[in-house]
Amino acid sequence: MARNNITDTDVLRVYGGAPADDITNRNVGAAEPRNQLVPEVLGVGTYGRMVYGCKKGGRFALQVFIDSAGGAASTGTVWYSNVSDPDPVTDTDWFQDATIGSIDLTVTGNKMFFGSSNMARWIRVKMVVAVSSASVRAFIRTEGTSVSGL
Repeated sequence: MARNNITDTDVLRVYGGAPADDITNRNVGAAEPRNQLVPEVLGVGTYGRMVYGCKKGGRFALQVFIDSAGGAASTGTVWYSNVSDPDPVTDTDWFQDATIGSIDLTVTGNKMFFGSSNMARWIRVKMVVAVSSASVRAFIRTEGTSVSGL
């Protein structure tokens, strides 16, 4: 997924941040500074995006921006899996991170979450949007992983 002006390949966009001229491309990819303010509008439903887990150190940082809030009971969660090809939407192959807990999608703002001691093969950021849509941007940095690994 090569794009012009990519300057930081160890930060991946999980939600939003797609180029303005390619807003329908919702795959995980490199975080591009020129598109970092482009939110993704998530309609009512369940979404799962996954990235390779940490390759060393076991630490990651997840930053979530809620540009417009979802309806009541809208939440995000972080999950882990060692299954070789886990389903990104269903919970069957995943274990939820209880330390991070729920990410409140009903309040706008900027939130930062840190994971540690985690060497799972995959990290999934799951969003459940209830009642009304939410505009979201989420970026993750994992130790030892870059977009070239996707």
